[in-house]
Amino acid sequence: MIIKEVGDKIWVMDVGRKETKKTCPVCFGNLNVTVILGDDTEVVCKCQYCVQGFGEPRGYVTEYIWKEAAKQEVITNVRVENDSNGMKVEYRAGCYVYYSDTVFETEEDALSACKIRSKGLKNQEDERNIRMQKSNIKNYSYQAGRHIKAANDSLRQAEYHKKLAAICKSRSRNKLDKEEE
Repeated sequence: MIIKEVGDKIWVMDVGRKETKKTCPVCFGNLNVTVILGDDTEVVCKCQYCVQGFGEPRGYVTEYIWKEAAKQEVITNVRVENDSNGMKVEYRAGCYVYYSDTVFETEEDALSACKIRSKGLKNQEDERNIRMQKSNIKNYSYQAGRHIKAANDSLRQAEYHKKLAAICKSRSRNKLDKEEE
């Protein structure tokens, strides 16, 4: 391993995600969504997909795209550590720290390493998204079951109160009839 010196130029990987804004795929930037109910009634409500936190709909969603680039840096500090695990070389360029496995001689070498690293990071992210989707499906089914149970409970309570109201009406009529006699 050739150790670089202070003042040398190196190529480093710049792999990461970049924030982008895209039009909301639910409200298409209108901030409102029209819902058609089963009886063809239209209800207009605020879009909940493009809301961030407790705020109002924004009309756009934030997405992250992968960026792969190589950049050239000038070494301002070199630190070499040699222990029982082997030699570790740490290069500093301004406030950034680069390790020997992320430092390259040429731009082409750095770009090819970027592609490999980016592919691995994308695979990790895809796996995480699949796990999240599976857990969301469980969450939606739980929510659906909870709402169906609440609806059935409400129907039972409505029937119970209708019966009590009918009893009260019949008793009040009986009382009125007796008072008139």
